[in-house]
Amino acid sequence: MDAVILAGGLGTRLRSVVADSPKALALINGHVFLEYLLEQLAEICDIQSVTLAIGYKADAVKEQYADHSYPFDIVFSEEQSPLGTGGALKKALSYTKSDKILVLNGDSYLEFSFEKLLETFKKNKADAVIVTTHVINANRFGLIKETDGRIEQFLEKSLEMLPGTVNGGIYLMKRFLLEELSLEGAFSLEKEVFPLWMQKRLFVSPTSGLFIDIGTPESFALAQTLLRDKL
Repeated sequence: MDAVILAGGLGTRLRSVVADSPKALALINGHVFLEYLLEQLAEICDIQSVTLAIGYKADAVKEQYADHSYPFDIVFSEEQSPLGTGGALKKALSYTKSDKILVLNGDSYLEFSFEKLLETFKKNKADAVIVTTHVINANRFGLIKETDGRIEQFLEKSLEMLPGTVNGGIYLMKRFLLEELSLEGAFSLEKEVFPLWMQKRLFVSPTSGLFIDIGTPESFALAQTLLRDKL
């Protein structure tokens, strides 16, 4: 199985703490953030190749992984202009070969069981499975409504501080879903693609593992503590 990490983010909100580095190369306890995600994938024996979908400061990411000791190949899908999470994933597809693709957001860390995710995928004959988690304040993420594990609705972000089940930024999906996408250029996986797939077999795989998004200075600072023992 091939994996894709969406690591092309500019990290605009992190400028005050990471200067001009790509968000995926932001330092957490002296290690670039991507290391935490690659270590997760290294524990999954099924992963043969990882494509890093990169954009801003792409050369810095390439240099970081010109040599590596991971048990899989690392290849780069470079966007010349921002493509959003959907456009970046569609572009990265050409660097993959497997019928199922494991996708990770490059700016969040979530502890999950790949075995459980794969079991959910097979048991439900799913087209795609989203790893979800429960948070106290869901207004940064939007909510997912499901019944018996099948996704019924994606709810927009709310200004209210409400708890709920949110998209954890990890997906297992059949490649044909991406091959059939008619969208071109820059577009969002979360806002534009997932709603288009509501007639497909979309399921959730809940996890209660550690979840941290490094997208703000506050959450970036919190990650320094929460991820201290993860490498």
